[in-house]
Amino acid sequence: MELQKFVTDIIRQMGGVVMPLEYALCDVLLPDEYSDLFAGKTEVTLAFDIDVAQENPQAEFVTCGSYLLDRMLEIVKKKPVFIMRHVVLDRVFINHPEEAILKYLNTDRAEIKINEERTVTGIWPVFIFSIQYVSDEKMSEVFPVWIHPVTGEYEKQMESIRLFYEDKPLYYYPVIRSNAFRNAFESAYQVVSQVATEKAKEQTDIRMIKNEIQRIEYYYEDLKEENQKLMDRKGISEERYSTLLEKHKAFDMEKERQARQIQEKYTVKTEISLDHSFTYFIPMVEYTVNIKLNGKTSTKLLYYNPVLRKFSSKDF
Repeated sequence: MELQKFVTDIIRQMGGVVMPLEYALCDVLLPDEYSDLFAGKTEVTLAFDIDVAQENPQAEFVTCGSYLLDRMLEIVKKKPVFIMRHVVLDRVFINHPEEAILKYLNTDRAEIKINEERTVTGIWPVFIFSIQYVSDEKMSEVFPVWIHPVTGEYEKQMESIRLFYEDKPLYYYPVIRSNAFRNAFESAYQVVSQVATEKAKEQTDIRMIKNEIQRIEYYYEDLKEENQKLMDRKGISEERYSTLLEKHKAFDMEKERQARQIQEKYTVKTEISLDHSFTYFIPMVEYTVNIKLNGKTSTKLLYYNPVLRKFSSKDF
């Protein structure tokens, strides 16, 4: 159960203790600083299934929209939780790696030689952002960003893969040598910012903004036209003319002010926050390969991702 796993991971990260009792039922012990989650209690039983909750009336039922889950998400937003997951894979190696590498390089003219093949661990940071779209109404969405441990780029395909994992490592392979993890958050934030900006533009009613601003412009042009007629009258005093001139300027200022208000009212704004993050430790295969093409020889490190069944590379 993903919800149960998510909640219990957060409780452990908060310094709490989780004691599974049976299916969808567990006891938890929380630090005193989080006692307000359960009305001052630090020991409580949690149920993650409606039938289990009914069979255990002393348990707090946790589900989407429940008070407990909402409060935990608030805590996570104030103090993002970092969770580590060690992925379990049945098979890491690939058959006929030379053929697979040539296919990845998209050439049949190259000569390749695998100098070294070894299993390594790729550290995949995953940032779970909350995006708020604010205009007259407020809408929100959760947006996960997976960062590739080799390229440092957004790997969208990983979102749709169901992974099996443990809390503690099952393998002790060498970690991939890469700077991608160091800059991962910055890369992820750039991705989510771009996505939020594009979606905000899609939701912004440009036609409505133009129509409303045009209506305001027509309205104040009519007022200025009438005011100009008063200014052009014969025999008008200098004091009266000065007053009408100031009124003329005030119309322009008010028109600009209302146009800005309309722009702000109908333009969808975005608010981005980090809810929590995961780090997935995923076994990968590292190949040190000599590639001879057009008389030139180069050495590359290729990494095979058994989850997506594809390669990535970097210069040696």
